[in-house]
Amino acid sequence: MNAMKMVTNIFARTKRVSPAFRECDIYPELNNMLVTYFDQDYDIISEHPDEILAAFKREAPQEHVRDVVADTRRFIADFGESDEKLSTTFKSLFNPDAGFEGWEGRTTREWLLRMIDIFSE
Repeated sequence: MNAMKMVTNIFARTKRVSPAFRECDIYPELNNMLVTYFDQDYDIISEHPDEILAAFKREAPQEHVRDVVADTRRFIADFGESDEKLSTTFKSLFNPDAGFEGWEGRTTREWLLRMIDIFSE
């Protein structure tokens, strides 16, 4: 079963149980980090994304940082067959106020991989 069909099936099953479920809930730690650190006020922390990621790494419990890395790797594995699909799906599922595509000339994939690098250092 391809990843998008899997997401759709999980979403459909869970939606029947919980109407508050959103597709981004399949990657809860990644979603929480994005909502918390890359919301509309992200520039209060910094205007440089690497510094925002470093702030998250400093402030969050290590277990949470590891879970974000795991969610991010799983997201890339599920939707990373092309940069276009990864970027489109990322925007669709997470809708971050601070979009990664084109930020400092990086693709969404490059940002996600950079995030993994910073959190794994």
